[in-house]
Amino acid sequence: MPQPKPFPNDVQWPLQPAGAFLSFDQDLLQARIFKDTGHLELTGPDLAGNKAANTVRFAPPAVQTAAGSLLFGRVISSKQLRNGLELTQALGPSQITTRLTFIHDGVLR
Repeated sequence: MPQPKPFPNDVQWPLQPAGAFLSFDQDLLQARIFKDTGHLELTGPDLAGNKAANTVRFAPPAVQTAAGSLLFGRVISSKQLRNGLELTQALGPSQITTRLTFIHDGVLR
C-alpha cells in the first residue's frame, strides 16, 4: 500500500486570480473569493486607518487524494451565511462544499 503524502507537493498553484469575486465584510475587514480561480483575499486598513489599504492574497487550497493533487477551483454557486459564505466549488472533476467565514472578530477561516 502506498504511503499517503502529508502535503500535495506536485501542485502548480496559479499565482494570479481571474474574474470577478464574491465578498463579505466584518467591520473594517473584507474577505473575497475569486469566482473563476478560487483565490482568496483578505483586505483591511493600514495603521493610519485607510480602509482596504492592505491586501493578503492566498492561492487556492489543494488536497492530496488517491487520484493525485487537486485544487479547489471555480465557484459554482454560493449562499450568504450570517458570518460569511457557503460555496460549491470545483474540485477536479467533482464538486465540494466549502465555507469562508469570520469565526471570531478578525479571524477568517
